[in-house]
Amino acid sequence: MGYEILAGWIIGAHGIQGAAKVKLATATALGMFDPGKRASEDEPRPTVDVWVGSSPEDGGVYHVVSAKVQQPKGYILTRFVEAPDRTAIEKLIGLKIYAPLSRRAGLEADEYYIEDLIGIKVVTDMGRSLGEISQITANPASDIYETTLGALIPAIKEFVLSVDLAQRQILVRDIAGLLPEEQEVVEGEQEDQKVAPEPETQEIVEVKTRRRGRVGVKH
Repeated sequence: MGYEILAGWIIGAHGIQGAAKVKLATATALGMFDPGKRASEDEPRPTVDVWVGSSPEDGGVYHVVSAKVQQPKGYILTRFVEAPDRTAIEKLIGLKIYAPLSRRAGLEADEYYIEDLIGIKVVTDMGRSLGEISQITANPASDIYETTLGALIPAIKEFVLSVDLAQRQILVRDIAGLLPEEQEVVEGEQEDQKVAPEPETQEIVEVKTRRRGRVGVKH
């Protein structure tokens, strides 16, 4: 069995008995290594096999016996058969947890797996290259795609025109200030255009946002 999907990172140890603090790679990653509960005390505790290592090629198979969400701390407490105490867990800090492809959650419309987007090239509708996606950050308003050239792309439908996984390309709307060197020019122009506000009551508009569970393009 191959373990190709990044499910999370081991960021610390918890307690004397040895639980690993795991940061999830995506909001749905917990389902990739949560063994669930046993039906009765007479039955053996269920386990789920994962790969723990620096990469899918470097590491070894571990068996998860429990995975508990810690709210609001934002990490998962995970116990492994092969790491029964804190000393063993501390040796795993900094390593990644991988799961098989078969455990990936289903996708809704305009949602994509993070691993499918990393490395995909980004071009504008004017033919400009913005590099390749190197990182994806989840934000309440929308996910942000960061490229190797420093572009920060909001994953919203008005900006992301198309995602072609077969051709490994994302097409985005061309606007000023996409790249870091362009942002300085835009900020300078905006500074020159600033005028003193008139002394009148300003209407405050509250923009409500909601957090998405998966990586996707917002409508």
